[in-house]
Amino acid sequence: MKFILTIASTLIAGILCATEIPLETLILHGKAGISEGVLHLDGVNSYAQLPGTEAFNIDKNGLSLACSVRLRKNLTDRKTADSFDMFFSKGELPFIFGRYGGSLYTNIRDSGKKNEFAASALTGRIPEAGVWTHVAVTFEHYDDHAQGDVGYHTTVFFNGDPVVRTKHRGLLPVTNQELLEIGKGWGGVWYLEGEIAEVHAARRVMNEAEIAALVDSSRFVKVVSTKKVNPALSKYKALSPAAHWALASLNQVPAERGTQIAEELSEAFTMKEDTEFIKAFGADRLGVVLIARKELLLLVDSKADAGLPLLGIYDRIAKRGVLEDKLYSWTAKGLLDKKKLTIDSSEVRCTAVDFTEGGFTVTWETSSPVNLKAQSVFTIADTKVSADLKIDNRSPDFTLLNVVFPQTRTAKAGDDDALFFPYQCGVLVQNPTLNTFKYGQIGRYPGSTMTMQFSAYYGNGRGVFLGWEDPDGTAKNFQAVGKRGGVEFTWEQDVPIPLDSPDGGNDYASPGKVSFEVYSGEWFEACMIHKKWALSKATWRINELPRRDTPEWFRNMTVSLEITSTNQELARLRYHQLMFLRRYIDLPLYGSWFLWYDIGKGSWPVFIPLPFTLDICKDIHNGGCYVEPYIDSRLWDILDGPHRKSDWRWSTHGKKFAVKLSDGSIPMEHYTATTYAVMCPG
Repeated sequence: MKFILTIASTLIAGILCATEIPLETLILHGKAGISEGVLHLDGVNSYAQLPGTEAFNIDKNGLSLACSVRLRKNLTDRKTADSFDMFFSKGELPFIFGRYGGSLYTNIRDSGKKNEFAASALTGRIPEAGVWTHVAVTFEHYDDHAQGDVGYHTTVFFNGDPVVRTKHRGLLPVTNQELLEIGKGWGGVWYLEGEIAEVHAARRVMNEAEIAALVDSSRFVKVVSTKKVNPALSKYKALSPAAHWALASLNQVPAERGTQIAEELSEAFTMKEDTEFIKAFGADRLGVVLIARKELLLLVDSKADAGLPLLGIYDRIAKRGVLEDKLYSWTAKGLLDKKKLTIDSSEVRCTAVDFTEGGFTVTWETSSPVNLKAQSVFTIADTKVSADLKIDNRSPDFTLLNVVFPQTRTAKAGDDDALFFPYQCGVLVQNPTLNTFKYGQIGRYPGSTMTMQFSAYYGNGRGVFLGWEDPDGTAKNFQAVGKRGGVEFTWEQDVPIPLDSPDGGNDYASPGKVSFEVYSGEWFEACMIHKKWALSKATWRINELPRRDTPEWFRNMTVSLEITSTNQELARLRYHQLMFLRRYIDLPLYGSWFLWYDIGKGSWPVFIPLPFTLDICKDIHNGGCYVEPYIDSRLWDILDGPHRKSDWRWSTHGKKFAVKLSDGSIPMEHYTATTYAVMCPG
């Protein structure tokens, strides 16, 4: 088989358009060599350049880099010369991606910070020496302009799975017209020692399904799926859909016990009806408990020694399994002695599974490298499974920063499947196991990128609803991606750090429960599920209409407009435009006026009206319309002096009242060329 380096550039009408560059045309340096479709690098002075990649930069198009790599060493001590292996770089190093000690590592040079590097993304995982491994990184531009949140997301993949995602807010990447390099970095100790093959570079953001497909089709990497498989179960044949689902779920049980259960159920597997199989299974088979509800079946392993004991969920109406692989799993991320540490529920000892009439409770405990106790309470109804999560952090030197909960995955719903994603007023993604919404399926609730705290996936008239029952509507990050024939859902929350114990020991408690529900219908029916809960439980619900805390004129307003003016002539023009619309539609209008203040006398939070502002406001009111001088009391311009050219009171007055992150830095929002600090409320 002849090996080809593929430089994928664009998508046209949904078809990947690529320039295929034969391996022989690589520009080799030092003792770099090629044999049997593999690039060999000696770690001394050898590297390769990819012709035709001058325009491959981190920009609004996005950038994706991937390769299969076999390292000859993987020492983790960063003080030694053998602890660095660079996969990709570019000329004067606008970015770099490779191995740095015990982590996969990527970094980006920021032109907005005098060419300093942006915060690096470190994974805590590296390829094993002598073993082919697939690594990839994507750089994706995002622009939530309404929130002043503009920058780039960096995602690093290990054998097809995303292992770290970093947000670079306000980043302005350096670009150049140099060629992409393989195996070089800064040179010297950074040269790669080993082999590289199957390189892919794309001037766009490859989705998770595409990257997983690269791994699955690799000639060298032998990782296709993380699913457990018990070969002894292959001899059993299940006839009913429920039996087929149960047999597949037994792959997750320790092999010996799973095989014993299958043998006990060998006759039940031959039954053709679901109801017959459910009756024959009984309540408990060697610790595997079957929970039956009106439209759901659940299998729970009460003897699970690690990970989540929930083996599967089955939709009795659709007659198929609806959750697989990661079912309500969780990940805790934090700092131990100021070093990043990730704890995954799949690796934590499960110490108890306690059943109640309404569901069951799972307890996990670990004492190394940190002392944690986690607990989830599952509540099971006719169509719904709900769960919460609490993490008791017993390590005073471990600081919890983020908790991912839940992580779960649905199987493909049908040929006409669609994903509902509440971006702004809502979007639908058809065939989401392969396709992706053009602005990405990543959102932060509450905000324009995630206006409601749920999503839904459906097909063939039957769907699954996955959302939070959080009455206070606290902030969360959401992601939905199509991958390996299914859709994976992830929710993540920041963990508060008490001021009196900033160095560790903080706990986490989920703000309500995560609800998974099966239903008949499409996107509208999923919205009704959320609406029913919100109207009865949410603290922000409107109990009485019309709202008495809102002025009557605002309640009756039919049209609102944004007014922007920079001088008196333009402001007067805006007034006449409002009056024209007022006469045309014969209804009052409401205008939110931007730039009504004199920037020449100071910037936010100094608001001094321009000389003509008050007169025009009076004219607007006399014309039967309303006006709001727009401000944001939560922002402070870091150049708040006249004409935004100096630091007037930011450093002396504002800075001490700004929001502080755990590392002491201040979160900023960016609007055009202006940077604002986020201020504490109150």
